[in-house]
Amino acid sequence: MKFYYYLSFALTALADCQQDPTSDSCANYTLDPKTVTDSLNDLCTQMPNMPGCGIGYMCGNNTSIQNQPYCSQFSQLADICATDMPKMSGCKPYVQICNAKNTKVKQCFDNPPLPSLPDTMTAQSLVKSICTEMTMDGCEKCAGSKASSCDLIGVYSQLCIAMPEMSQCSAWKGMCDAQGPNKNSFPLCQSSDSNVDAPPTMRMYFHTGFADYILFKEWVPRTGGQYAGSVIAILVMGIFYEFLLTLRSQLESRWSDQNNSKLTEYSATQFRIDISRATIQFFESLLAYALMLITMTFNVGLFFAVIAGIALGTLIFSRFRVQGYIKRACGC
Repeated sequence: MKFYYYLSFALTALADCQQDPTSDSCANYTLDPKTVTDSLNDLCTQMPNMPGCGIGYMCGNNTSIQNQPYCSQFSQLADICATDMPKMSGCKPYVQICNAKNTKVKQCFDNPPLPSLPDTMTAQSLVKSICTEMTMDGCEKCAGSKASSCDLIGVYSQLCIAMPEMSQCSAWKGMCDAQGPNKNSFPLCQSSDSNVDAPPTMRMYFHTGFADYILFKEWVPRTGGQYAGSVIAILVMGIFYEFLLTLRSQLESRWSDQNNSKLTEYSATQFRIDISRATIQFFESLLAYALMLITMTFNVGLFFAVIAGIALGTLIFSRFRVQGYIKRACGC
């Protein structure tokens, strides 16, 4: 009989804490882990795009942070239910004990929501605004019908890591600043300098560092060795560009002599000359504009690699040029 009495008393106390968590006796009350898991599964099945669900995806895919407080399931539930979507049915267990005024349940204070995490509507609006203003990598994940199922907070952070100076990124900066000393280790705030998986930051001013897009999405040096290899490749491009200019000048001189010694009628030989001239012009222009685009990364090392390559090419080949037959594409 005593066992049933104590069991009944315990169940009554639990029920009382769910109905009135302001009692001092509820300080050590905890929500059943299965209830927390079931609530999260229910909520993220209904609305997988909620930032709180995004934190769960982030923690599940990154074993190095799974012991962080924001990765606890109760904290993830708080991300959704504290202020974002408290009226959803899956939030009822959390709301009953944590959203009550003057609640005494320590679990609510020991596992708070992630500070300054944007809510669903805010994140959705900001992603849409950024992707309307500029097409960027990541926008396709939340485009059209995908908006209701994409990882909003992950995509929003990806866009802001790439272009942190955009006005729409103020909420992202606020979230990152709220992490305090843990900011640089928080995956949603890590730049390409500290996270090899992060997209390169687009900085429209001279800067140093390794990670920058070089002509192609796949050409992103992230280590010292990769950066050195990129610099060498750009030097070779600059040298080869000057070689083409020299070759062009010699061929133009030869073609000019041939034209002067023959009739002005258009012939098969002249057609072959025009084809050769156009081919060289194609590769000259290709290299010239590629080098120009590399300088527009504003990466100091890459910028000087372009200049040094052209200078070295001039040093090597200028003595062989025929003056009067040099025409540089785009002024390079």
